[in-house]
Amino acid sequence: ARHTMISDFDEAHLQSLVSSLGTRQRFPEHPTSGYVKDPQSRETLQDLLRFLRHDTTRERPIMMLLHTWDVVGNDILPMIHAYHSGAAELILDAVKLLVFLTLPADPRSMNLNE
Repeated sequence: ARHTMISDFDEAHLQSLVSSLGTRQRFPEHPTSGYVKDPQSRETLQDLLRFLRHDTTRERPIMMLLHTWDVVGNDILPMIHAYHSGAAELILDAVKLLVFLTLPADPRSMNLNE
């Protein structure tokens, strides 16, 4: 379903931010994949946090899009796992975003069943 209450421009900007957090990469020397953050990932996390702070309508379109795109599973958790030591400010912002995205839904929210 198209998330109303967000302009096409804002959705494109949000998608651009999400895609610039980092990427999962396979490393030949390891059997699992790793996460490589973008050089600007901390600023990107801060921009996403700003978007969420302004996401105050009952529909919560920003939060719904970030959940639809599985930002927690695709970026935030892998980033925390990969950079949990040595990048305290990055991890703090990642955890802030994680907290925002895992807060209980407002019972009055129109998207409660999604």
